[in-house]
Amino acid sequence: MSLPDFADPRIAALFACLGAILTLAWFLGGGPERKGAYTIAAMLVVQALLYSTVSEPRFDRIDAVALTADGVGLLGFTAIALNANRVWPLFAAAMELISVLAHLTQGFEVMVDQSYADFKAMPSIAALLSLLLGLIFHRIRIVRYGFDRDWVSFKQYDEYRKVLREVEQY
Repeated sequence: MSLPDFADPRIAALFACLGAILTLAWFLGGGPERKGAYTIAAMLVVQALLYSTVSEPRFDRIDAVALTADGVGLLGFTAIALNANRVWPLFAAAMELISVLAHLTQGFEVMVDQSYADFKAMPSIAALLSLLLGLIFHRIRIVRYGFDRDWVSFKQYDEYRKVLREVEQY
């Protein structure tokens, strides 16, 4: 498979935004934002490797390569959402779930090519935008409070639950 058609200004703009957001997330983000950037980069690598070796993009039936990449995104963003002290990974994981379901829908009923292309691409773009919004709010919290806790401490949560149990006993 060849590289994307960067002569198309829409594709060039998409990849420029993608590169800018991932770079900003890496240098200015906290742990969850970096992991989100890794997840999106992993999705791109999976697509690039599989499209160059296995098959071309498909629109008339389930695109197994795009489904695999979206599955990587769903797993990555879900793992981040379960451990991060952030809201944006929940939205990103939900968007990737929609994208995975779009592939499965294509398996039941043949969608028009452009509809399938939009339905499998737009949620991933929304996940990328949620990463950008998460990065912006992370930087706002850093400026406002001087810190921003990256991850949920399950040890503290467990201690909190023990205190609640003790209170309930009285």
